[in-house]
Amino acid sequence: MDNKKTLADFGCCFRDDKLRKIEGQGSIVEVSNRKEYVELNEAIDEAVYGMMEKEGLQRQYIREGRLRRFYFASPCYEKKGKILVLIHGSNSAKAGQWSRQLITKSLSRGSQMDYVKRALANNWGVVVLNYNENCEDCGDWCHSAREHALAEWAHAIPDSVKGSIVIAAHGGGGDIAAQVVHRMHLKSDCRVVLVGLIDSSSKITGVYAVNWNMSMKKLHYDKESGAWQMFAGDDSHEGTPSACINSIFALMEPITWNTSNSQFQSLLKNSEEIVYDDFKKMMMMTKKELRVKDVNVSLEPEKEMEKNDERMDTDENEKRNTLKRKRVSFVDDQTSGRSEAQSAKPVAGPCTQTTVSPTSSILKNNNSDAHNLLSIAMGAMTPVKRIKFSNDLLAFLTESCEKYCEVVPEEFKD
Repeated sequence: MDNKKTLADFGCCFRDDKLRKIEGQGSIVEVSNRKEYVELNEAIDEAVYGMMEKEGLQRQYIREGRLRRFYFASPCYEKKGKILVLIHGSNSAKAGQWSRQLITKSLSRGSQMDYVKRALANNWGVVVLNYNENCEDCGDWCHSAREHALAEWAHAIPDSVKGSIVIAAHGGGGDIAAQVVHRMHLKSDCRVVLVGLIDSSSKITGVYAVNWNMSMKKLHYDKESGAWQMFAGDDSHEGTPSACINSIFALMEPITWNTSNSQFQSLLKNSEEIVYDDFKKMMMMTKKELRVKDVNVSLEPEKEMEKNDERMDTDENEKRNTLKRKRVSFVDDQTSGRSEAQSAKPVAGPCTQTTVSPTSSILKNNNSDAHNLLSIAMGAMTPVKRIKFSNDLLAFLTESCEKYCEVVPEEFKD
């Protein structure tokens, strides 16, 4: 374990309910090969183990000769009046996880932490099986997942544990629940008072069982599975455990050994109402998020236009300053030309040629420059900005003409 990499080694951590980079706001953790992918998943496992330990749960070790493995349990759980046993699904999920695929995107939806915290708040004992974890120092395989699970159950729930037991099992974890309940039923052991299956097709006998699944069908009893079928509040297998948590606890909290069938059905109806209320709230939040997203998408062109307008305003100011500088230069040239014309009086005669005023050439050059600037500016503008720019430019030119008429003598106004 000491040689295993941590999330920090990958430059990431769980923050704001997601797996994120430690530096910056990115949420994508890159791995370059299969080995790094496995190491990252192991780092995620250890991070979740640490979260459970932070809540007070402890690793409970099972030894078989030289082999050793562990599951998690809260302190003195065996003395509590009610014990919640969490059983993750098959595939790659480990203790504390409902879905490894989902946990990187949403810690609250992909992990079992909300179940753990809620059970502890109720002063229940908590046991978290870890049957997908291999035995330590034994390579890639030691026993089957079922053998691991049954061994962990036998170690965690011996006959000396007297409290009532409620189970929450996701997907393939339902098979483990079915096995242990069947074995207990053969021994007339009635400590399990409810099996809460979460999107599982397992068959349960001899105990109250409910399967919160992806189907939106109304509450009904399925004889083949021996479980009541109820909508979980989510249409994805990975998302069902987090979606139905309030509904499950609404059933787990009041149920006891003495709960009658009629009382149980009443609790079922209340549980169904809760899951649909939560589903409606979730749908409203989703629609609100989509509306916000749509508004942001629709505003993107406007925001881009505003940015373009800001850039055009900057360019416009620069061009206006350029025109002003040229106007000042032009006026200075005209003033200088007037002084020269007054001092140098031309001699009239038959051979006198008509000369083009230097100020006329300057004016034409300035008109050409102004025309080029106008073409560039006007072509890049939106219609609204073009009108505004035209009005401002017209006012500027009017003002310039008035000053021109005040400064330049009549003989130079060609």
